[in-house]
Amino acid sequence: MLIKKILLLFYITFILTGCGAGLVIGGAITSASIATDRRTPKTVTSDHIARIKALTRLKQTPLIQKKGRVAVTVYNHLLLLTGVVENQAIKQLASSKVQQIEGISKVFNEIRMGDLSDLVDEAKDAYLTSKVKLMIASIDSKGFDASRIKVVTDNKVVYLLGLVRIQEAKTIVKKVRLVSGIKEVVTAFQYFQMKKRITQ
Repeated sequence: MLIKKILLLFYITFILTGCGAGLVIGGAITSASIATDRRTPKTVTSDHIARIKALTRLKQTPLIQKKGRVAVTVYNHLLLLTGVVENQAIKQLASSKVQQIEGISKVFNEIRMGDLSDLVDEAKDAYLTSKVKLMIASIDSKGFDASRIKVVTDNKVVYLLGLVRIQEAKTIVKKVRLVSGIKEVVTAFQYFQMKKRITQ
């Protein structure tokens, strides 16, 4: 378990050393991530492609680029929009741009309205994300893998996505709420059940 925590810390450090403006396209698929993922390889690939399509559509919309900072997360056919825009009209525009993308079953528009985030706010959110990931990594439960949980932080609100068991979800939320600095925890979990083996 200690090795997993160390590897996770290195991964988080790597992510935090990268920076970008506007829309960031990242999250390459690796064989290691697919091996531990509860999604099927086909779904992992579909999610990745859907995210790129959504980011591309938003990037090609000048109003969103000039008057907003929008992030896209896709997990198991669910698409989450986070970030900040100047007004309700732009928020709705962003939502309309990602509708009807192949492989997406539902869109959660959590974009807030207000002043555009500065680098300090983004750094604080990135730091909170790292703290949450480390807290999740500390969960010692048989069959649980922290890398299966997607963590997104925006304006101190933490969004959790993943394919989990009900008890895992309860444990995760309980742990994450212990992290200082969080304003709210929002879950978009989908529930996973082990198939029972039929013996003759």
